[in-house]
Amino acid sequence: MNRVIETTGYWHPEEPMKETWMKKYILNPVYFGLIGFAFFFTVLILVEIFIYAAGDVELLKIGMESVTISLIGFGLAFVLKIINNIVRG
Repeated sequence: MNRVIETTGYWHPEEPMKETWMKKYILNPVYFGLIGFAFFFTVLILVEIFIYAAGDVELLKIGMESVTISLIGFGLAFVLKIINNIVRG
């Protein structure tokens, strides 16, 4: 009683997988927002290091201002990705 059952899968490689609502409108924008935050934060840290290396300040410190300004990068990237997803449909 050897039987071979041949089934077709739910997903075929030639068909693109559909993005879910959660991934499209929540996860991807948050991911891009974190990238925007990291970019802004990295730029601000590098500027602080260059100012310290130039000798303009005696103590290298990174304050909450840097984090707050970096949140602008998060918000900007998040909103741009959501708008991009809405326009694409």
